[in-house]
Amino acid sequence: MNISAHLTITKKALNEAFRLLKKLCKPRHDEEAVLSYDGGCLHIELGGMTVTPTATGTWSGQVRIPGSYIMGLAKLPPTGDPVIVKVEDDWIYFGS
Repeated sequence: MNISAHLTITKKALNEAFRLLKKLCKPRHDEEAVLSYDGGCLHIELGGMTVTPTATGTWSGQVRIPGSYIMGLAKLPPTGDPVIVKVEDDWIYFGS
């Protein structure tokens, strides 16, 4: 990955994005999610749709992760408010 990423997202914004994914997104079994940041929102692209929870921080580039990881987070969202999303040593973390 070799990118720098550290975002802060309110639990409300992240939960709304995850609610939409759970309701509308039907990714293929092996599909990847693409995560990126535009300076105001985290873009989560999966299953032909994109959700954009408001976020603050720094993030350069794109991250590709298994879509099943994102759908798992949508079913059981991270605790805490705000939620910290970061990439360290080629690992992505949502919350603790």
